[in-house]
Amino acid sequence: MTPQNTLTIVDRNGVVRRLDVPPVNYRSLRVSPDGCSIAVETVAENGQSIIRVYDLSGKTAIRRLTQESNNSRPIWTPDSQRIAYGSDREKAHGIYWQPADVSWTA
Repeated sequence: MTPQNTLTIVDRNGVVRRLDVPPVNYRSLRVSPDGCSIAVETVAENGQSIIRVYDLSGKTAIRRLTQESNNSRPIWTPDSQRIAYGSDREKAHGIYWQPADVSWTA
């Protein structure tokens, strides 16, 4: 069974806020440079690693960014517009990137 955890944010005043996302196995959380979103790797029950994006305003549900293969270690570009990540979708592990707004899916 895959361990499950929740996501929380702690602000500079020490106030803890639990994010409105389902409990799953979260890894490699990264806050966007503009502070508006997070990218996070989740691990499904079948072991597949998926990159997801969450708008910290809480106005939208967490969204799936990657669609196939194992995808890991998301990193934001400095302008908060794209996310780079590792993936084995071409068999050998490589580095890919795509728009963070989920307008294009892998």
